Amino acid sequence: MQIAEPTASAEAEIRDGGPMRRPFATLSAVLLVSGFLSTGCMGRYFPCPEEGKRPEGLTSQDLVGSYEGSPLGTLTLNADGTLVATDWPHPDEHSVTADSSSIPEVRGTWKLASARGEGDFNFGDVVLELGKMTERVTGLHTSLYVKGSRKNPQLYDYAGDPDICEFHDFTKNN
Repeated sequence: MQIAEPTASAEAEIRDGGPMRRPFATLSAVLLVSGFLSTGCMGRYFPCPEEGKRPEGLTSQDLVGSYEGSPLGTLTLNADGTLVATDWPHPDEHSVTADSSSIPEVRGTWKLASARGEGDFNFGDVVLELGKMTERVTGLHTSLYVKGSRKNPQLYDYAGDPDICEFHDFTKNN
C-alpha cells in the first residue's frame, strides 16, 4: 500500500490549525471584548475627557489651601496634614449632585501619595482620613485625584459611577 504525499494546501491547513481555527479565534476575541464592554469592565481603560494627569513634581506644599467644591462642599488642607471639610457629601450618597445631603463639618487628616494609586484601597493622589461623620459612620478613608498644575492644582473625584464620567471638582481659592 502506497501513502500519498500531502498537497501544499493540506500542509498549510495543518500548519495553520485547520479550517476552524481562524473563525474560532475571531469569535473568541469578539465574545471576550463584548463581555468586557457589556459588564463595564473596560470603562477605566478609556479615560474620561475631564480626567487629568497628576502634575509633574507635585508636593504637599502645592496642595495646602482652601478649595471650593462643585456641586457642593469646601475643603481646607492645612500644612500640618490636618483638614476641615464643610458641606461634605454624605457617605451614603451614591452620586454627588447639588441636591445631595451633606455633613455640615468633618475634620481629619490628609497626605499626598507618592504615586497615584499607591497604598491600600487608595486610587487617587491625595489620601483623606475623615473623622466621625454620622452616628453610623465613625471614619472614612477616601482619596481625590489631582490635575492642573503645581501652581493651580484642582482636586476631583468621580461623582458616582466612573464609567459615566461625572466629577465632584474642587477648585483652589487663590
